[in-house]
This record gives sequence, structure tokens and C-alpha cells, in this order.
Amino acid sequence: MTNEENILAKITQIFRDVLEDEKLELKAETTANDVEEWDSVNHLILIHAIEESFKVKFDLGEMISFRTVGDICQSISKK
Repeated sequence: MTNEENILAKITQIFRDVLEDEKLELKAETTANDVEEWDSVNHLILIHAIEESFKVKFDLGEMISFRTVGDICQSISKK
């Protein structure tokens, strides 16, 4: 597995835990529109859980710029 694949796998598990959906499958192209439970409140919870898990901190500009799961993966990869 590449680093990006490892990050995506870990993020997928975080989404499953937070959104309580063990069958949820994410791709780099997945957006909030693709996941019914991914609303603005859950976005904040997801970002917090991702920051805790990866030991990173996103600034406000980064959080606002996230449009896809891939955007989050890339940001983590750069840190």
C-alpha cells in the first residue's frame, strides 16, 4: 500500500466510526454530497477525529478548502 492508500484506509475507518456506518466506502473523489450523514456538524467532528488520529492540525483555510476525501488525504500527506 502506498502512503496515500494507508491514509485513505485510516480516514475511511474514522468516517465509519463517526458516522456509524461500517459499510461506508470512500474514494479520493468522494464528497460530502456522496455521503448522506456528512453534514456541516459531522464535518467538524470528522476533522477533529482525523487531526487526533494523524496528530496533525489543519488551519481554517485548509478546512474550508477540503472538497473531497482526496483533498484531506493530500493535506495529511504534506504534513
